[in-house]
Amino acid sequence: MTLDLEGLTARERRLCEVLAAYYEASAEGRAPQPRTICDENPDLASGLAVFFSEQERLRSAIVPLRPPARPGDEASGSGPGRDRGDEADRTSRDEPAADARRWTALGPFAKGIRRFGDYELLEELAIGGMGVVYKARQVGLNRLVALKVIRSGEFASEADVRRFHAEAETVADLDHPHIVPIYEVGERRGYHFFSMKLVGGGTLRSRIDRYVPDPRGAARVVAALARAVQHAHERGILHRDLKPSNVLLDEKGEPMLVDFGLSKRLDATTDLTAPGAILGTPPYFAPEMATGGKRAITTAADVYGLGAIFYALLTGRVPFRAESIWELIRKVKEQAPEPPRDVNPRVEVEPQTICLKCLEKDPKDRYGSARELAEDLDRWLNGEPIRGRPASWWHRARAWCRQPARRQQAGAHAAVVGVLLMIWACVGSVLIGLGGIRVAAPGAVIAHVCGWIVLPYLPMILIGRLAAKGRAWAVRAGLIHAGILLVVDAIHLLGLYGVGDGPNAATNPASRSLGLTLFYLSTVFVAAGYAVANISLASDRPPAATLMRRAPAMPTSGDEAQALRPG
Repeated sequence: MTLDLEGLTARERRLCEVLAAYYEASAEGRAPQPRTICDENPDLASGLAVFFSEQERLRSAIVPLRPPARPGDEASGSGPGRDRGDEADRTSRDEPAADARRWTALGPFAKGIRRFGDYELLEELAIGGMGVVYKARQVGLNRLVALKVIRSGEFASEADVRRFHAEAETVADLDHPHIVPIYEVGERRGYHFFSMKLVGGGTLRSRIDRYVPDPRGAARVVAALARAVQHAHERGILHRDLKPSNVLLDEKGEPMLVDFGLSKRLDATTDLTAPGAILGTPPYFAPEMATGGKRAITTAADVYGLGAIFYALLTGRVPFRAESIWELIRKVKEQAPEPPRDVNPRVEVEPQTICLKCLEKDPKDRYGSARELAEDLDRWLNGEPIRGRPASWWHRARAWCRQPARRQQAGAHAAVVGVLLMIWACVGSVLIGLGGIRVAAPGAVIAHVCGWIVLPYLPMILIGRLAAKGRAWAVRAGLIHAGILLVVDAIHLLGLYGVGDGPNAATNPASRSLGLTLFYLSTVFVAAGYAVANISLASDRPPAATLMRRAPAMPTSGDEAQALRPG
């Protein structure tokens, strides 16, 4: 599939495509060997070698925190009760025997006594982009906990450590029954860690199929999560990475929100995230999060994430699916999701309306807060009328105008109209020259027609061609040019300037009237198209370089793998 990587050099585009293909293959379990990739792309070998060496450095850094391979484990290295697809950037474990050999050299760990300070590591639960989560026993208090250790250990950068501690501090400020609490924060032998309550029911992602036939159960889960998110918002905290794999279920099936690694304080003057970085998980993040920091992220982004979770519970699939991560981001920004009732007939009109309101492209069109979402879900569960309403025709028309594809379409239409008008003018000039159209002064009329070709028609073609390539300035220039032509039309219609009249005009009134009418209608059509295209400029796509920076980490989680399928 062709990727939209405008602004990069040819080499950068190829490198981005190769890495994207590598991670898509990894998500499907058929990743090629790094040496093979380098051999197949010799011109990119230096860049690929740096990338794979960094990956290996990170893998080796977390070896001391991995449990040894046990007899009976599958080749993938996942043990009982582990949900390996729940976290992004999970580390490959295709060689458990090699891992065991590394453990043998670690002294006490070889004997099965895996102590980490006051904690005894029992089992690896998940590997995320920043940390590794273990099931552990806190020896001093004799209780089971979830222990999260920074993934890169002593190799962690200062920024990684700050973000890791920021997550712990964020959760420590929250006290809600549907948010996993933190017990302790510390550091041992260069490895920063914090311990949390152990929630033993697995992730919501692994239980999605349970809720597809039970929309009311799905609504209760999302309502509980919405209250937890509202609790965080009231304390000035955005989650920014809401998805089913970041929701745990306890033994009673109650949801608990976890992983505030990408959270941000609303009153923060600085952000630990690199400028221009794209945050979150594409199938679940809001359209404004795909702009690389060009648009402010507000609490409405978390409302969108809750709606995306609700959509997954109602239908059993993510709101958008595509063949590549680039196409997926484009759909998130431009397309409306398929109505849940079209996927699952069990879904009633009310929960569909609530879900689609959360998934509106414009943050202003969503629920004003997570509390409003929870209250509307409660109304439906209690048999009361909901406050959310299906989108009106005006709202749907406005959303249609905002799609970035309208820019290219407006430019293409303008170019075609310009070509047709030029052909019409040229044919008229030829007919005048051949005497097919009688005029008093053929030379003067032909010069007049050629002036129109140069001033309105040729610029219409050139500007339209550039606008069709996505040039924002060309879209604005097209609107200005069409506006000038409309003014000329108005002047002529008011009789202030006799364009096409006078002694040099064609003596055939029908021909003259038809030509002017064609020009008027074409100009109105082009102007309307450019007006719509300018509306769509409000939703710019993210910089291609930003997408390339994020490419290695994006398609590797189970949530994204579910979305990276033909939709």
